[in-house]
Amino acid sequence: MVRLFKAFIVSLVAVYVFINGPRFYSTLEFWLNNIQPQDNSAAASSVIQPIRLPVSESDQQPLPNRATIMIERIGVSVPIVFGVPPVNETIYENLANGMVHYSLTPKPGQSGASVLLCHSSLYPWQVNKYGAPCALIGKLKVGDRITVRYEDGRIFNYSMKQSLVFNPLTGEDNEKLQELERSARPLLLLVTCWPVNTTQSRFALQAELE
Repeated sequence: MVRLFKAFIVSLVAVYVFINGPRFYSTLEFWLNNIQPQDNSAAASSVIQPIRLPVSESDQQPLPNRATIMIERIGVSVPIVFGVPPVNETIYENLANGMVHYSLTPKPGQSGASVLLCHSSLYPWQVNKYGAPCALIGKLKVGDRITVRYEDGRIFNYSMKQSLVFNPLTGEDNEKLQELERSARPLLLLVTCWPVNTTQSRFALQAELE
């Protein structure tokens, strides 16, 4: 009986580690990347004054349908998938290709709240380098930068302002989110399942265009 009990415990631990392996790996990678000391002396000593430039003609053109979102603090650099119909099944299928732009909202860089949907976890057998870009989204802090770069070279930098957790089924605790969605300011909302490895709630991160 003792041997049987030990074998059961070992098997249980092995299954837990297998299921949570991707999350453990992402957390370890984040921790290793952030224990290195950073020398900010050069950046602090040299301040570049902004220069007013003529308005570029490219700024007046429609935004392309190909872009990359980068979050340096958590090592994210993935495509943004545009043109996805607002249908749950179709959105879910495209989440394996990066972050999905919710097509009923403005594109990043435009006025209003742009909503990007992303996975925070995958099953261990789902091998995909773009599969869970929001696994470490909870580690972002106020002021962290989120950059959107379009294929034509236009870049939009956002700064994180706040985060909130809400229940998508009951509608509880999401009044603040609805208020943000109606905003005319150029905002970016990253929405993912929360906590990691569950679909219990949703985590929404709000960032504002710098």
